[in-house]
Amino acid sequence: MRRKAMCGAAVVWAALACGSGATCLHAQDELVDLVVGLLTDADKDVRALALEQVRSDVPGEAATRKFAELLPTLPADAQAGLLGALAARKDKVAAPAVKRLLESTESDVVKAAAIEALGTLGGPGDLSALIDLLLKAPAEQRTAARRSLVIMQGVDASTAIAELMQASPTPQRIALIEILAERRARNTIGALQAAAVDKDSQVRGAAVAALGQLADTNDLPGLLDAVLAAERGRERDAAEKAVMLVCQRTADGADPSAPLLAAINGRSEEDQRQLTP
Repeated sequence: MRRKAMCGAAVVWAALACGSGATCLHAQDELVDLVVGLLTDADKDVRALALEQVRSDVPGEAATRKFAELLPTLPADAQAGLLGALAARKDKVAAPAVKRLLESTESDVVKAAAIEALGTLGGPGDLSALIDLLLKAPAEQRTAARRSLVIMQGVDASTAIAELMQASPTPQRIALIEILAERRARNTIGALQAAAVDKDSQVRGAAVAALGQLADTNDLPGLLDAVLAAERGRERDAAEKAVMLVCQRTADGADPSAPLLAAINGRSEEDQRQLTP
């Protein structure tokens, strides 16, 4: 405990030494070197102190690169901790080192940590690999891949997931539809509406459930297509429930049935007959 306190004091001193100009740059380099040294320490508490510095107290791409370069030199438990800290930094320059470690490590714990870190540090170019892991990897890695696919930032990532979903086998399509719902990816409503009338009933069911969470009343025409495509019975009931959820959620004090009636009235007579009791 005393040693940890001394290390903490050293880190604080190095941080305070960063004043301005060349002195600041020199102090920053010293702080990075100090943290690197603490990351390799045998004492778990000391390493935990260093990881806190990595997460938020030592900014800059140069520092990120230096921390990431340390990954292959550490034991597995320390690698997993540093991967989490690098993910918390959200500095994408660490991504190449994370991918290299993912490919080289034999530790399941490290693999899972690297996969999850890619959710923050990776981008659309990593989606295919993550989706492959989602179906084929061991359970812990599948969970990490799903988490990464949910948290990866950006509309482009959602669009890419939707595109990959359309060309995937059924189990993968269902998983990706669920992920799009978790991402709240309203920009993929069109792809979900297409999936809601797919020939595969499992895909239709997953897409309808997602639309029930994401759609608004402007999307009712597509949801009504899903109702008509559903087999009578449990599937049809689920599609009608999704329509009801959308109307209730977006009513905002107005009559929730009004947009639904307007959407039904815009259909053909045959559709109207099937959609009304």
